[in-house]
Amino acid sequence: MPKGASQNQIRNRLKQNANADGPRPPPQRFRRGGGGSGNRWWNAYHLADRLTPSSATLTKLFAGLFAVIALIFLVRFVTLKARTARLWTPVPLPTLVPQNGTSAELSPDLFWGTYRPQLIEDGLEPQIRHWCEQSDRLRYSWDAHDGRNFGSQSIRDEEFAITTEFVKRPKMGGKGGDWTARISTKLVGVNASDAKQRQRSPILSVMFYFLLPDSTLGHLRGQTVDEQFRLERIQGHTKELGEFQVNFRPRTSGPVRYTHLSTYAPREDLIKETVMHRMTGSPDGTIGLTGRSNMKIENLFVFQMTSMPEFQLEVSFESVSGLSDRQAAGGSLQGETFSREFSRHEAAFNRSLAQKFGATVANEKSSGFVRSALSNMLGGIGYFYGSSIVNSPETETTAAYWPAALFSATPSRSFFPRGFLWDEGFHNLLIGQFDPEISRDILAHWLDLMNVNGWIPREQILGFEAKAKVPGEFVVQPDTKCESAYAFSGSGTATPYLTRDGAGKADKEFLRRLYPRLATWYAFFNTTQAGLLPGTYRWRGRDSNKVHQLNPLTLSSGLDDYPRASHPTDEERHLDLLCWMAMASRVMAQIGFAVDAPDWRKFSATWESLRAESHLDKYHWSEQLASYYDYGLHSERVRLERPQPPKLKPGQPPPQTPPKKIRRVDVEPRLGHVPGFGYVSLFPMLMRLLQPGSPRLGKILTDLADPKLLWTAYGLRSLSPQSSMYNRHNTEDDPPYWRGAIWINANYLAVTALRHYASQPGPHRETAAQLAERLRTAVFNNVMKEWDSTGFLWEQYEDRTGRGQRTHPFCGWTALAALLAVA
Repeated sequence: MPKGASQNQIRNRLKQNANADGPRPPPQRFRRGGGGSGNRWWNAYHLADRLTPSSATLTKLFAGLFAVIALIFLVRFVTLKARTARLWTPVPLPTLVPQNGTSAELSPDLFWGTYRPQLIEDGLEPQIRHWCEQSDRLRYSWDAHDGRNFGSQSIRDEEFAITTEFVKRPKMGGKGGDWTARISTKLVGVNASDAKQRQRSPILSVMFYFLLPDSTLGHLRGQTVDEQFRLERIQGHTKELGEFQVNFRPRTSGPVRYTHLSTYAPREDLIKETVMHRMTGSPDGTIGLTGRSNMKIENLFVFQMTSMPEFQLEVSFESVSGLSDRQAAGGSLQGETFSREFSRHEAAFNRSLAQKFGATVANEKSSGFVRSALSNMLGGIGYFYGSSIVNSPETETTAAYWPAALFSATPSRSFFPRGFLWDEGFHNLLIGQFDPEISRDILAHWLDLMNVNGWIPREQILGFEAKAKVPGEFVVQPDTKCESAYAFSGSGTATPYLTRDGAGKADKEFLRRLYPRLATWYAFFNTTQAGLLPGTYRWRGRDSNKVHQLNPLTLSSGLDDYPRASHPTDEERHLDLLCWMAMASRVMAQIGFAVDAPDWRKFSATWESLRAESHLDKYHWSEQLASYYDYGLHSERVRLERPQPPKLKPGQPPPQTPPKKIRRVDVEPRLGHVPGFGYVSLFPMLMRLLQPGSPRLGKILTDLADPKLLWTAYGLRSLSPQSSMYNRHNTEDDPPYWRGAIWINANYLAVTALRHYASQPGPHRETAAQLAERLRTAVFNNVMKEWDSTGFLWEQYEDRTGRGQRTHPFCGWTALAALLAVA
């Protein structure tokens, strides 16, 4: 309505109503409250209200509708706020890690350790080595590591051979005890007696730093000696450690230059940058540190020793509170005392290996491999602290999780130096066999990260140093993505005494505290990952809008690019997740029985229901394909195609890069089983759901052993060459991952499942036994061969040649090969 016509129209309506209805009472006078336009609008509104009876009803309807809409928005706002708060609220259950459970007082054995697995300890001028990087072309490996008291690591950097060793004495003084690290260097391929060769050899510079984080509220001060101002000692104090000192004891027979640095570093991820800014050249061509920075607060001390190998450096940490204990033990942990203690721990480690992994390994090389695989798993354990960055697409909220600690093994020191939830289940199959207490400690830390919904972030990126190793787009953890339930298996293997009478008092108490958290976690999986039909399951997080992916990823499953239904829908049914949930039900029933939980029979009934062959057949068996598969909306005729570039306007320059390939569907998808025989089809056997006499088991064993499908001379490939997705890129930049390569975690599950069926009476017993031994031999021999020739365990192995590929060293679940050393 035009602004100038509103009053005229009202007057016209007044006249029309007066003529129609006869005389009316005089209009009510309204008092002007200041003469503003708001008052004029109010007057006009009420005049119209009085003079049009139907508009009163409409006004009330609109007011009521407005109130309802406002209430809906208010309820939604309050609900979203509540859901958002639940995202970062811990589950209200007693924690498994006691308060201050990782302190020097309560956990002296594990207080100090090699808990920054992403580091190596040598420096090579002019390039400084600090973080493990695959591009460095270094060979580094723990030769021995017991996870507690001692370790020895070998580093090969071109012609330099460097050995780092450590020994701990945790009982010295009750403040975390003493430790000593010894760094030894030598030249390889150089005749030490040939003066010309030695003169041409580059020198090596080793830096050892000691950082006291601001959170300790402590202080450091250094002591120097001789004309080079060599840093001899650091003295310091914190509330937890009390008074302590760090002593530097170098040994060399040749020329040497000492420098040091005392300065302030705000965070551990800035240490290298801080050191680089305080380096300078010298007349002899070496690069050294500049001494004191004259900052008010100095929390970083760096000792530098530059010489031509061979030389050695011992760094010892001593707690002042442990003086009397140290004297009773024969003095400081240096020189001959260090060597003697190292030898004592090494002998105990070797005895434990023989006892727990079998003394009858094939030969010395096999024994050395087992020792290396276990040591690198234990040496890859890290301690992290910080807050995960999480979000909930449902509430469109991104925020920080509560600050928490994580004690966890890591898949790869160079590429994945952080905690991964489903990897951890496999890690603890090995760790739990060697040291169940460490395994339980790891499990406790992980389950204490559970929020009130029962969700645990699948990838833990805690602290600035961890975040510095992860691309920004992968830092945020959405709560729609949970990780595979195989960590439930870690719960079982860490507690192998799952009977009412088999557990000790302390172990049973741990199980009793563990059970409510596992039950909450189980409920989270059982509700958030449920399928449309009872007893079916669907991984969440698949995104059909990722048009650059040939097959939308299923990261939650752990089998990232394994082929699933080409078109994600709510009607999908994922076979592997059903089998994981069946296995989790079995573990819950076992633990519940062990601790006399009143609901253990419920989990036992679920296990029997999910494993029933009739249930598996109903939802996942394909008569046409004669095997178990996923179900969903799927087309086999899918490809990546580069779209045509847009037409250019006159004078417009062409784009520098062509448009990325996008997914094209040549044949419309249909609901049905998703073809492509691979690891997922084996899951009813891998999780031991099938009965020993089942014909379905016999069919799976036949297919498993078929070289045209999964069998190779090096282990089981992840996807059959007959699959349309075999070895195909998922984007033009992402090579195949779970589309043909051999993965050791899946092969380990296959060997152990085959051994299980070989131990059960039935028609497939002998076949399972033969396949178990053939597969064990193939996997172990190939992994050991590649380790022997390259020095690394690898993330995966090429199915046609057996060569290691992708991330290395990968001492996570590939180290499970150590459990296959003995028949």
